[in-house]
Order: sequence, then C-alpha cells, then structure tokens
Amino acid sequence: MRGNRQNGRVVSTYEKRFTVHAWEIDGAGRVNPRLLNSYLQNAAIHHAIELGLGRGKLGESLTWMLSKMRIEMERWPHWHDEVVVKTWPSDIERIFAIRDFEMCDAAGVPFGSATSAWLVVDLEQRRPMRLPESVKALRPDGTVRSLQGGFAAVPEVESPAGSEEYLVRWNDCDFNRHLGAQHYVSWALDLVPDEVLSTSWLRTLEIEYRAEARPGDRVVSEWEGRGEGEFIHRLRHAEDGRDLARLRSVWSPA
Repeated sequence: MRGNRQNGRVVSTYEKRFTVHAWEIDGAGRVNPRLLNSYLQNAAIHHAIELGLGRGKLGESLTWMLSKMRIEMERWPHWHDEVVVKTWPSDIERIFAIRDFEMCDAAGVPFGSATSAWLVVDLEQRRPMRLPESVKALRPDGTVRSLQGGFAAVPEVESPAGSEEYLVRWNDCDFNRHLGAQHYVSWALDLVPDEVLSTSWLRTLEIEYRAEARPGDRVVSEWEGRGEGEFIHRLRHAEDGRDLARLRSVWSPA
C-alpha cells in the first residue's frame, strides 16, 4: 500500500499485479473482459482489507457491493502480459464510495483506466446503508481522478436483437451469495455478434448493477445494436422482468 499526497493529506493507494494465463484469454488472444473486471474487483477488495474496511470489519452484517463500473481501454493485455492495477478511493457521492483504477504493463505503459461506485449494504436487510465516517475520511478534497465525466445512465434495451437465458447456480455466486459481478459481464457480452468479436476490440464498457440474482433464478440477457460499434445490453429476471443490470459496450476495429 502506498500514499499520494493531495492538499496536504495522504491518499491511500494500492497496487496488485496479475499475470495473464492461457485460460484467461479469448479467441483473439486478449484477456477476457469478465476477467479484467475481476482483476479490478480483486484489487479493490484487497485494498479495503488493508485499510481495515473489508467484509466483516465495516460492522455487523455489513459488506461492500459494486454498483457501477466504467472501463476505458487504450489496448488489451495478452497472454503472458503482466497487468499492474493501481487503485485508490477517489470521491464520495451521496451513499456511493467512488474508487478509481489505472492499469498498465510491467514497463508502466497504460492499458486503460476505470472508475467504480460501491455501496455498503446490510446483508440481513439487503439494503444500502449510509457510508461510515471511516470510509468518508479516506478521500481528501482534490483527489486525482482516473477518468472524467463520472457515470452516464445506460439506456434501456427497447428492441432486442436477440436474447439468451441462463440459470444462476451456486458456483456462479460470490461470498455475498448472489450472482458474481463478472457473470453479468460475461452473459451480456456473450451476445455480441461473432463478426464483431473476431474483428474488433472492446474500447468502453459501462455497467449498472441494479438488483441481485440468487441461486435458482433464471436470467435473460438481451442486446441491441446502436451503430458505430455500440451495443446496449440488459440482464433481467426471467420471471418478474425486473432489471438486474444494464451495460453499454463500444467496440473499435482491430
């Protein structure tokens, strides 16, 4: 863990290194987007633990849940690449703790940047709580941001071009006993046409997590093309139709 000084106060930063393994790449040899998403969450969780704010330390029955993520890539890691993830608390927005990320290779050349919004949730009541003062104190005014612009609302899928249904199984869930965040990414991007996946690379990924999916739930993934390599994705509960997540992906020619 390191510290950067902002306005006379120290901002806690954390670095974690990952090596891209053969089973983590896609058909183009790039790291799978759901696994890159996992790298970021992994670094965030480890930093929270080091800060004494990990699961079980926030308070009885309280935990962190990811609410929003925005990733902007300049290029993608490939097999054998080392990915250095740097993360730090960057802002507070109402009940959201904002955490930013930078990704680079072993030589310091950037892969991309990301920003995320986290909630503190009471697991017994399954509802968000006010942020503890210990969390608010981590972000001095004027903290450097990795991305400007924050989070834009992801549009709703209005005319689905296709859909796929998935069953949430026990092994798809994380320690909060709901569908792991990386599966939302995977199940959404599964529907991007093969001709796009084989000829393009993912430049932008925006995610809004809206509701939990639990073991036994059936999830419908839908997508809609918006032109210029842009796609809107929706994951919804198959039975009651409520939104579980909305995503936006933008692809550039390889």
